[in-house]
Amino acid sequence: MAPVTPKSLLQPRVEAPATLLFQGLTSGLELRTGSPILPPFRMADYTHMTRAALVARLRSLESKKRRPGNQSAPPTKLPTALSDSEERLRAILETAAEGIITIDDRGRIESFNRAAEMIFGYKAGEVIGRNVSLLMPSPDRECHDSYLANYQQTGTAKIIGIGREVAARRKDGSTFPIDLSVSEMRLADRRLFTGFIRDVTVRKRAEEQLRLLSEALESTANGIAITDTDGQILWVNPAFTRLTGYDRDEVVGRNPRILKSGKHPPELYRELWETIRHGQSWHGEMVNRRKDGSLYPEEMTVTPVRAGDGDITHFVAVKQDITERKRAEEKLAALAQTLAEKNKELETIVYVASHDLRSPLVNIQGFGKELALACGRLQKLAPDLKPDAGSAELGQLLSQEIPEALEYIQAGVAKIDSLLSGFLRYSRLGRAALKIERLDVKTMLSGIAQAMEFQIKQAGATLQVGTVPDCLGDATQIDQVFSNLLDNAVKYLDPERPGLISVTGRIEEDRAIYTVRDNGIGIPQGHQEKIFEIFHRLNPSHGTGEGLGLTIAQRILERHNGSIRVESGPGAGTAFFVSLPAPAQAT
Repeated sequence: MAPVTPKSLLQPRVEAPATLLFQGLTSGLELRTGSPILPPFRMADYTHMTRAALVARLRSLESKKRRPGNQSAPPTKLPTALSDSEERLRAILETAAEGIITIDDRGRIESFNRAAEMIFGYKAGEVIGRNVSLLMPSPDRECHDSYLANYQQTGTAKIIGIGREVAARRKDGSTFPIDLSVSEMRLADRRLFTGFIRDVTVRKRAEEQLRLLSEALESTANGIAITDTDGQILWVNPAFTRLTGYDRDEVVGRNPRILKSGKHPPELYRELWETIRHGQSWHGEMVNRRKDGSLYPEEMTVTPVRAGDGDITHFVAVKQDITERKRAEEKLAALAQTLAEKNKELETIVYVASHDLRSPLVNIQGFGKELALACGRLQKLAPDLKPDAGSAELGQLLSQEIPEALEYIQAGVAKIDSLLSGFLRYSRLGRAALKIERLDVKTMLSGIAQAMEFQIKQAGATLQVGTVPDCLGDATQIDQVFSNLLDNAVKYLDPERPGLISVTGRIEEDRAIYTVRDNGIGIPQGHQEKIFEIFHRLNPSHGTGEGLGLTIAQRILERHNGSIRVESGPGAGTAFFVSLPAPAQAT
């Protein structure tokens, strides 16, 4: 009887890539013509079989075919056994998670399972009968046939029976990494090679990410320690060794308490563990002890690491040596303390000097007025003197030179008095106690506007007060800040256009921000850094004042944990931005 091929192997569509491979398994079997072909049974799921299990299963089917007992089996049982083997093999190939490709000894593809279709983007019908090199990028594509021929001649394998990672090529031309394992199979008089392919693109990306992460952790300047949930150290980086003096082998398996200095209460460590065990990060500063016993300050952040199910599996501690920063902070604190003491001494000197200088200044001012009155009386007596050269000179002295000298004296006295008054106000800022309270800035500005009404009208200006939030501060001193800013705005208006002054405000986080804006002459860029210096005036000939208004405003705001800055330009007006603490309930 002639060999009969099962109908399932003659389908035009390549529904089962195992068909051609199975032809080799059945080439030596004879079936009775007209014997019924059993309908396919439900295929088993081999998705989770390992590569070794798949190979073993295929070889098992081959060995069953080769057993002499199978050849002597009753002819009536052959169709059933054949159909069973075919369906099992088809199930293995079609449900396997790995791509499985079978080629003949000339490199032509004979089977191409569904997983291979998904991996390479080809349908089985597009590749069956073609050389497997179309799935390879250059230079492997050009060399494959010579590799295969060399193996068949010499038995020297590069991949067959070994397996390794290689590059593959998809239908769209893109290349990607695969794990390839090739097994050789001899079926009757045929020699076949089965390749098991796994796309490792995702794995390679993950490996690259892990490599980058590992290199980053190894090379970072901060010490890093990874522990389990019980606090046992699993890994530390080189920076940890430089920071603590402990090598990796000395701390792995131990608890971080080996670094404890005894400088902190147990409550600190209890708070740390409670925080991280509840899934939150802990950040703070500690004094720890190195291996050699020396103490050092560090800034540490401990972060919990969660698994995919949300459970905490590890803790990561990042440590930074802040020894230099602490030294700098101590120096800065000492300098600040020294500066505060010197400022206090200077304020005392200025206060005393200003107070003591006012007494002789009052005398100069008073006796100057007395001298002016005496000159007036002498002028009245001058007509009674005999007219001669002496009387003419005396008349000139009494009527011109002495009054002019007295005017200069009085002007100088007034200037000195103004400066001393400014000194006194400035020195009192650091001496006066602050009464911090919630301030109704809208009402405060209304009072200032009312007090300056005549000055504003005289300048031909308009003052607009918009919506402003409340703030926290000392009422007297904050009133002085806004009074000084509005007074400057009026003084430096542009006479070429109607003056417009506005005050607005807003809340930003926990700060009340106020803007005092005018359309005056503006401030050149070169002067903007100097306007807060003591006695600095933009234009000494423009208006009156001693040049202390902005200096005092800045000093007041510094004492209130506030700030002031300016934006301006010549002819573009000026805007001062004042920042003060906002009440907690402010909106």
